[in-house]
Order: sequence, then structure tokens, then C-alpha cells
Amino acid sequence: MAAIYRRGYLIVGVDQTTPLLSYRDPVTGRVDGFNVAIARQVAKAIFGDENAIKPVAITSAQRKSAIESHPAATW
Repeated sequence: MAAIYRRGYLIVGVDQTTPLLSYRDPVTGRVDGFNVAIARQVAKAIFGDENAIKPVAITSAQRKSAIESHPAATW
């Protein structure tokens, strides 16, 4: 947590192709959806800024290996 707090933002792995959960809005280019909304609220609670997130596109199949191979302090 200390390393994440020092970094100043959360790195959030999101699938960009799941409508309503996490998707890239074709009009704005912004990643949106329920998963992103949750991440924004967590960032707001930690940093006081809901925009303190960095969405990283990954597929559902990549999630487990992404977590295992990238400890939070090194992201």
C-alpha cells in the first residue's frame, strides 16, 4: 500500500470489450463501465481523486497471470 500511495494512482487491468462492465467508449475514447466506476471510487477513497487511475487493457484470460507476475508495488 505504501508503494501504491507514493505512486499516486491505481493501475487497473480492464477488459475493453465487455459492455457495461468495462469497455472503451467509441465516442470519448475513455474506458468506462461498472468495473471502472468501482476503481474510481477506490482511488477517491485512497487519494481523494477519482481520476487517480490508470486503466490497462488486458483480456479476461490474462488477469490471473497479470496479478501473479506483477506485484502491486512494481506496477
